[in-house]
This record gives sequence, C-alpha cells and structure tokens, in this order.
Amino acid sequence: MKIILLAFLAIISITTTAQDLVIKSELLTDKKWTIAEDKQSGVGTHNALSEGSTIFFSKNGTWESSAEINGSKTGKWTAEKDIIQLSNNEGKTTKLKVTTLNEKQLKFEIKKTMYVRSLEWTAPGK
Repeated sequence: MKIILLAFLAIISITTTAQDLVIKSELLTDKKWTIAEDKQSGVGTHNALSEGSTIFFSKNGTWESSAEINGSKTGKWTAEKDIIQLSNNEGKTTKLKVTTLNEKQLKFEIKKTMYVRSLEWTAPGK
C-alpha cells in the first residue's frame, strides 16, 4: 500500500512540475527584466551588472541584454525544467539555474568551478 501511495505522489509531482514549466515560460517571456541584485560567492573577480541593466526573453527563443552576461548581449535561449540555457552568436553557452520565477521576480544562478553568481531581476507591474 505504501508503494502505491509513493508511486501516486511521484506521478502527481511530475505532472505538477510539467504544468509549472509551461507557466514559467509564459512568466519569463515578453517583459523587460531589470537587475535588482548581482552577487557572487566563492573565488574570482566579480564584475557586477550596473544598476538599470536589463534582459529580455522573447517567445521566439531569442534574448537580449543591455549589459554583457558571460561575454554576450544577445543570442538564443531554451528552457528545460529549472535551467535556462543562453547561447550567443558565437555558439558559447551559459546555463542559468532558475531559483525563483513569478510575475515580478526572476532569480537565477550561474555556477562555475570556483564560484556561484546569483542574479535577481524585477519586472514592471501590469
């Protein structure tokens, strides 16, 4: 009986996650996100984004930023589960682990070997 209950809960969890992915894509796109906080933990030089920096994810799979994010300002994006993958026009990719996404807030982390960079963005209210 416990196995059946656990299997049922696992299926519900997977279904809920799949539904959230569609919602997350809708929340992410077609709004200009403005940087609210840019922090880094670990070893390395931190080049924080300047106040007022923005990023925009379009529904057609392209992105654009007013400041460089890991060496690029434009490119394509894809999303799978809680990961957004940015690729620039030269083919370099960056994985962003999304930790928060709602109508007004986007938080993601860029993990490297020696550090973790956390960026928090806000969107204008509707």
